[in-house]
Amino acid sequence: MYICSICGDDFKPKRSDQKICKSDSCKKEQQRLWRLKNKPKKRRKRCPYCKTLFFPFHKRQVSCGDAECKRAHKNITRLKEDREFFCAICKEKTWSSIPHAVLCGKLSCRKKYVYNFNKKNKYKEKYRKNVAKTAKNKGPFKEWETEEIIRLRLLGKTNGFIAKKLKRLLPSIEKKIVSIFKDERFASKIDDISFQIETEKNIPSKKIKRDINKWNTEIKNYFIENGFYSYTG
Repeated sequence: MYICSICGDDFKPKRSDQKICKSDSCKKEQQRLWRLKNKPKKRRKRCPYCKTLFFPFHKRQVSCGDAECKRAHKNITRLKEDREFFCAICKEKTWSSIPHAVLCGKLSCRKKYVYNFNKKNKYKEKYRKNVAKTAKNKGPFKEWETEEIIRLRLLGKTNGFIAKKLKRLLPSIEKKIVSIFKDERFASKIDDISFQIETEKNIPSKKIKRDINKWNTEIKNYFIENGFYSYTG
């Protein structure tokens, strides 16, 4: 028999290195004592700017939480890492934490850079060629095609998607869209199709209808079983 090192009661050990009994309170106490014994020691650091001692939140923290110290450390890291550069579009001097950055934070510069990149690699021409491969229909647009163009455009589809769907060339689709939405003769048709789209959105799906019918029958059966009213069918 052994004596528990925490509660002092006698117990029969299952292992040769067992020092405590089976009780949960002794197990929890042993875990608490182990955590206290092996707790990592937090060492204080001295801020290199204001010379005050502080406890860091992580190992890589250099300065204390003061705003002026943070600013001073940021300026020094900028100078050390030499990350200042001139924007490729607006030519203004800027800074970034990303080593391979070439643009400033302006949205106009990003858009211009993407446009120049696509123009350089001729992505638009390649896309037009891919759409042209599927184009089979030629000649004047039919009435159903005009209605489909209006419907797809009101749903927010792109010109390329519409061209692929109708198997037409992209330039002809672009011209047709401009002519439809500028011409006043198509105004009533556009209103009718937009109204139709809105009504389709509000119509419940087949699953919802099925669920509603199921709920109605269950409620009806419940009332019939409990004798609230008689159902003749």
